[in-house]
Amino acid sequence: MKKRLALLVIAGLILFGVQSATAADTIKIGHPGDFSGVYSFYDSPVRDGAQFAIEEINASGGGGPGPQVGIDGQR
Repeated sequence: MKKRLALLVIAGLILFGVQSATAADTIKIGHPGDFSGVYSFYDSPVRDGAQFAIEEINASGGGGPGPQVGIDGQR
């Protein structure tokens, strides 16, 4: 019974945990930080560092022939 349940859980994770991507998609990076308001002072260096890294990655080819890396300040 436990073996069957484990197989069902693994199959569910495989089926529902896979997301397809096309070459035109942008790789999005998320960070749960405050980029506005009183505490934005503390997370601004993180945002600036991520933006610098993204520019470097995209300038060197984006990690291959696939999508580019991007940052978006929206939720």
